[in-house]
Amino acid sequence: SPVPGTSDHDWALAVAQVRANAFGKCARNGCWTLSLYQCISICNHSCSPNAALAMSESTTILYTVRTIASGEEVCICYDSRFLWLPRRIRQLDMRRVWQFSCTCDRCVVEEEDEHGPIGVGDMEAESTWDSYFTQDGRLAVCHEVLGAESCGSCSSLDLYARLACSDLPIDHWRTHTAREAALMYMLENDSHDFDVGLLLEHVECVHAPEPI
Repeated sequence: SPVPGTSDHDWALAVAQVRANAFGKCARNGCWTLSLYQCISICNHSCSPNAALAMSESTTILYTVRTIASGEEVCICYDSRFLWLPRRIRQLDMRRVWQFSCTCDRCVVEEEDEHGPIGVGDMEAESTWDSYFTQDGRLAVCHEVLGAESCGSCSSLDLYARLACSDLPIDHWRTHTAREAALMYMLENDSHDFDVGLLLEHVECVHAPEPI
């Protein structure tokens, strides 16, 4: 409820500012907290950022991911998935969550590319995997089957293996999404079969200059 003496308008504005600028953390006890920072919270978004955040339960660090020129704005990516998702999905998610349309250099270039010709083969390769993904670029609703995270009739790791053997490139956003889901499942469940090679591949593809 609003703080005594605060108008409904001021309260709504404060809530909106926290929602737009706060960063969430999940503590070891499972509690989810929101934090506002004097400098970090004023960083704007870019789908091709020059900085990123490293977060622990007690510390949040802003660090550069490339050389930043004098006078250049320090920007972060509001959602790591945007590093590999296509522009159309990024824009939908940003309008839904942060109420703005991104006009960073990467989005401008990709918008121009979207007006180019699309081959029939490319469209068929894309549509083959539609049922495995939601409109916002996530895996479709998953459930546990024999201890493996499952999407449809296969685990996220199996789905990644199928995508890697398909006509889609290794740095395609669908491949990224399935690979990240498989890695997160192994990390969260302390898997003894953790695939370090898969992690290194993910890091290399995520930091590719022009993710597909």
